[in-house]
Amino acid sequence: MAKNLTKNKEKQKTSKSSGVKKWLGSERMKHGAVAKIFTVAFLLVLILCNVLVDVFADRFPSLTRFDLTSSNLNSLSEESLEVVKGIDEPTTIYMIGNEDDIKNDRIYQTYNVKYSQFLNLVQRYAEVNSNISYQIIDPDKNPSFISKYADESLSAGYILVESERRYKALTPSDLFMIQSVPDYTTQTMTYNYFSTADSAIANALYLTNLDHVPVVAVATGHSEILTSVNSSTNTSALTAFYELLKDNNYDVKEFNILTDEIPEDASIVMIPTPTTDYTAEELEKLDAFLATEGTETHSLFVTFYPTQGSLPNLTGFLEEWGIVVGEPGTMVYEAYTAKQYGGASAIFGEYVENEAVRMDTGVYNNLLLPNSVPMGLSDDAHSYTERFVLAQGSATTYASDKEESNPQTENTPIIVMSQKQWTVDNDFYNANVIACGNSEMFTSQLIGTSTFSNGDYLIDLFAFASDSSDLSTGLRVNQIQTYVPDVTASDATLRFFGLGIFTIGIPAAVLVIGLVVFLRRRHL
Repeated sequence: MAKNLTKNKEKQKTSKSSGVKKWLGSERMKHGAVAKIFTVAFLLVLILCNVLVDVFADRFPSLTRFDLTSSNLNSLSEESLEVVKGIDEPTTIYMIGNEDDIKNDRIYQTYNVKYSQFLNLVQRYAEVNSNISYQIIDPDKNPSFISKYADESLSAGYILVESERRYKALTPSDLFMIQSVPDYTTQTMTYNYFSTADSAIANALYLTNLDHVPVVAVATGHSEILTSVNSSTNTSALTAFYELLKDNNYDVKEFNILTDEIPEDASIVMIPTPTTDYTAEELEKLDAFLATEGTETHSLFVTFYPTQGSLPNLTGFLEEWGIVVGEPGTMVYEAYTAKQYGGASAIFGEYVENEAVRMDTGVYNNLLLPNSVPMGLSDDAHSYTERFVLAQGSATTYASDKEESNPQTENTPIIVMSQKQWTVDNDFYNANVIACGNSEMFTSQLIGTSTFSNGDYLIDLFAFASDSSDLSTGLRVNQIQTYVPDVTASDATLRFFGLGIFTIGIPAAVLVIGLVVFLRRRHL
């Protein structure tokens, strides 16, 4: 009996086992399982592809995001690309703001700023050079980072670039600008929007990786004409020039020469048209600055204006270097009316080439020097100095305290230099004293336009004076207009991507796959 029960149980087990095998081997099970596995696998692949595309897009934006704008708004310029490739030290770009706000253009959206374009540029920098990385810093979630740079007043929209050497903070005004254009017919105002982010960030990358940054120390304390602040605009005549220097990777430091010492790291000391005379103690500071013979070139740069008054101590100091400043009230006039720019005192200067003075371009058309004080050079100076005329009026100019009808004309010196030179380990270094008879050439009206070459001339002259002529001291800031209908892809290309792939191709592929799965399962 027990044996029969055991046999029956074994038969039942065998029957159940064969039934399971039969069910597993059935066509319904095979096709159903395959369909389910295929469906699950397909969904997993879609999810995985979506994740990989997001990661790939952040790491290699140039391969996943196409720039179809005519101005290449979403691409790196050749100049900035060259800078980025040359970064050989770890450098981090910090974008300040909430990540969602940055990616969805909610930062400065009232100013019609596409802030996500800045993130796109930063990601492309990191793609080109592995030494460059970026982080998004939410100021609400990371206040300790903001407090670390308290002097910069960092807030949403700022960008901070930092290397082991130094850091550079970029404000929104460094990254974009808005230009108002009045329409006098309709009495309305329209606005053009420009991005300067590409060159601004590239300049910051370059600056933070420089071994040495030229410092321009601007002396105050004598009611200087160029540094006096306009109460209505809260700017000075040098504001635009300071920005030009900073754009070309100079550091600008103002100091009161009455009470402060000249900054130790100064490459150039600039005296911007003082209206009161210097004391003996202040001139001793200048003497000590120029007397230092080390492994760096340093220069004194003094500007003048016809109405600034008599400065016997300062001009006497310059005479010791063989530089003669015109009498107060005298100006350089242009006798030939065809060479005037609105008046006899609004003259165009001529660049004077000297073998000892290395200037980058040497071509400065339309160098406008209005209301210039005449300068001169004398032999009554230290025997170890050499003297040069750097810029002058045309052969039809003359120096006088008033406009004359039949003057005696000649090339009138306006910018002159006296130079002392020494060697260290067979390398030459200079102490330069440069006297500029023109103050208006530094104003925004003259350096802020491509009509005149004042900006180019000053940058090249300061590069020579700081011995940084051989450096790429910065990129010219490029303004790329945004919010214009400038997509350059052809209609056929747009139809191919928009209609062919995204509207028809991808949905059709999904439909076909779904239909195949449905039909196979229907016949199970």
